[in-house]
Amino acid sequence: MDGNEKRVLQFVYLTHDGITSMIFNICEFMDREKVNFDYLAFAKGEAYAYEKIEKLGGRPVIVDVDDIPNPFVRSIRKYYGIYRMVQAYQYEIIHINASTPYDILIGAAARMGGAKRVIFHSHNSKGDKRFRRDILIPFCRLLVPFIATDYIACSDLAAKYMFPRFIYQKKAYTLLHNGIDVDRFAYDQAERDRIRESLGIGNCLVFGNIGRFHPQKNHFFLLKIFAAILKRKSDARLLLVGTGELEEALKEEADRLLIKDRVIFYGTTSEIPQMLWAMDAYLMPSVYEGLPVTGVEAQAAGLPMLVSGSVSRELRLTKLVHYMSLKRPAKEWAAAAVALAERGREDCREELRKKGYDIRDIAKEVGEIYES
Repeated sequence: MDGNEKRVLQFVYLTHDGITSMIFNICEFMDREKVNFDYLAFAKGEAYAYEKIEKLGGRPVIVDVDDIPNPFVRSIRKYYGIYRMVQAYQYEIIHINASTPYDILIGAAARMGGAKRVIFHSHNSKGDKRFRRDILIPFCRLLVPFIATDYIACSDLAAKYMFPRFIYQKKAYTLLHNGIDVDRFAYDQAERDRIRESLGIGNCLVFGNIGRFHPQKNHFFLLKIFAAILKRKSDARLLLVGTGELEEALKEEADRLLIKDRVIFYGTTSEIPQMLWAMDAYLMPSVYEGLPVTGVEAQAAGLPMLVSGSVSRELRLTKLVHYMSLKRPAKEWAAAAVALAERGREDCREELRKKGYDIRDIAKEVGEIYES
């Protein structure tokens, strides 16, 4: 790479979350001689992310506000930091992978720093409740058309949540699927056996979830579901891949429910396909989701899924996805989960390709947006 490629600043979390993984995958399959990414984050993140960024020829741009307790001071540091970074590196394009309309303020700071294009990309259909921030959400949504130059959403529901009504109603946004490298998730029995042996779980049923330990993901209810599963399948295991602010509280809850010896807190890993192959059913009782990348990956791995009614219906790309209301008790979730796990997996990769979820096609589309 000669350094003359167009540089796009991506706002992401430098963790093993689905959005960051998708952005890395898009970069990997783009023509990086023409366009490459740098990565804006507000915390230092994980070592794996830095290794990936270096491999892809990018640069981490860290405005670290993680250790600033005062929210007012933290906000000033965050937005002034964005302004300075955009100005210093002369970014013309910032791509904001947004979880809430509040993230448009990142675009405002980037604009003041000299960015000419602000791509506002909605990845969520609902936000978590934070009073100080939520009172600003309607105002931030109104700001969107004055700051953003391009609108992208992973689903129609995500567009409805993130953008002003007239943008949603006129379909004035690009619907961009949360694509993955479909072939990377082709089921591998030998790898399944290797991972399960390393975990010491033999031939028992394994239920799993991949995601940050965050209120959105509803892990406390997931533990209750698994406790109910153990009443049906006493040798079952729950495989949790991820980290987050609730990790210690979740470990304490598993201990309180007397299921701690059956729950595997695996931490983070780059072996996401292997984790999915090790599972027999994927459980996603999220309080809200847009169109989660991990849900697409689980389907590519042939894994039956039981997800909450709060997850976008657009996730049901194959018949592997089954919905259940969060109002239903844990024992009903458990019964459905066991039935799905015993039904077994199914190869649905070709169906995902036909519906436009192959990352190669997504990367081409994103490249055309940047070059337009």
